[in-house]
Parts: sequence; C-alpha cells; structure tokens
Amino acid sequence: MGATEHPVYAHLPLIVNEKRQKLSKRRDDVAVGDYQARGYLPDAMRNYLLTLGWGPKDEIEIRPIAEFIEAFELSDINKSPAFFDVKKLDSFNGEYIRALPVGDFVEQATPYLGDVDPALFAKLAPFVQERVKRLDEVVPFVSWVHGPAPEPSEKDWKKATKQPNTVAALTLIIERLASAEWTPEVLESIVFGVGGELDVKTQLPARVAITGSGSGIPLFEPMAEMDRAVVLDRLRAMVEKLS
Repeated sequence: MGATEHPVYAHLPLIVNEKRQKLSKRRDDVAVGDYQARGYLPDAMRNYLLTLGWGPKDEIEIRPIAEFIEAFELSDINKSPAFFDVKKLDSFNGEYIRALPVGDFVEQATPYLGDVDPALFAKLAPFVQERVKRLDEVVPFVSWVHGPAPEPSEKDWKKATKQPNTVAALTLIIERLASAEWTPEVLESIVFGVGGELDVKTQLPARVAITGSGSGIPLFEPMAEMDRAVVLDRLRAMVEKLS
C-alpha cells in the first residue's frame, strides 16, 4: 500500500492558502527548506501543522507534542479545507523562540547573523529574543550597533522631530555624552535628564538619530556597546539636518 493510500489520509483535510486555493509547489512555499531558511523552528512548525483541521478540545494550541498525541482522535478531524495561515505560524514560532533558553536562541540564530559580530549578538540576544517571530528577523535589530544606521522612515522622523526644543535637547545630550562614563545607566540618565530639564521627550529623537528607527530593542544597552564617536556623529547629523 502506498503512503497516500493509507486509510488515515482519507480523514486529512485539504490545505489551502490565503486565497483558499489548494497549496501548490508552483505558487506557494511547501518545502521544509523554505521555512528553515526563514527561521522557523522545527517544533513550532510541527505544533502548527497539528492544528490544521484539528485542535484539542480545550483550545490550547501551543503545547508539548505528547499532550497532542494523548488528546488526538482521528474522528475529530474537520472535513473542511484548512487554511495555512502564515501569520498564525509566525505567532506560534515567536512563542517557541521566546521559550528557548537564551544560549539556545543564540545558537539557533547564529546562521542568520550575516556580518553581525556573534559576540555582540550574544550580549544583546535577550532583548532580540523578546521581539522576533522568525530567526531571519534578528539582523535589523542589532545591525545598527556595528554598522551604519538605516535612514529613518518619514513617519519616524516626523514623530522624533516634532517638538520645538528637539535641537536644544540633542545639543545638550551631545555635550554631556562627550565626557560621560560609557555605561547603559549613565547614558540613560543623561538622555532622560536632559528631557526633564528642557521638558522634552528625548528618548525618541535620540533613538531615531542613533538607530535609524523609532522602535526596536532597548536603546541604552546596545548604545553602550558602540564607539562614542559614532554615537555623537549620529546625534550631530540629526541636529545639522534640523538646524
């Protein structure tokens, strides 16, 4: 008897894409390697596939495989087509990534780092791990620390520079950072301290100037890993652009 002739296959639902079309290797990602390359964990993929056309009666979908095996009943499989929802798969994968011990996360993410220094990534990994849904997303969270910051989006730039005292605040931050102790705690106290003195929200302008983005991992720990001159140059570039 061929694999596809086994009686269990008669119970399996048709799997369709977001257009409710049957998954096709000509049109959709159907190979395991496609998902490995994008940073999906094997356990997360297996867990998600188990929910296509079937689910435990208590509706808890992310759980150990042994619990699925115990709860599974062939007769409970839904006969309707099952939608392969990539966004839901991403959510599952993010949960599995966050559940990894940090050392395991670093090991799993290392093949996706590209030019990012592995030692630097290991220091910042706990912050990255909280935010990614796939392993191929790790680089943008840390690449600005060791390489050029990307150009901020128009939306981030407008939000970061809309306060009238932004230039004065950044100028004072530059002055104080020039000779400050280079630790996360001191850097944070300077940025927020200037904000309190001038009644300006300073973290977003500083973040956009240094990282090129209005969001991401916490600012001050990675900032402390950067060369002082690079940080000051990025802050000065924003001041010059606004002046």
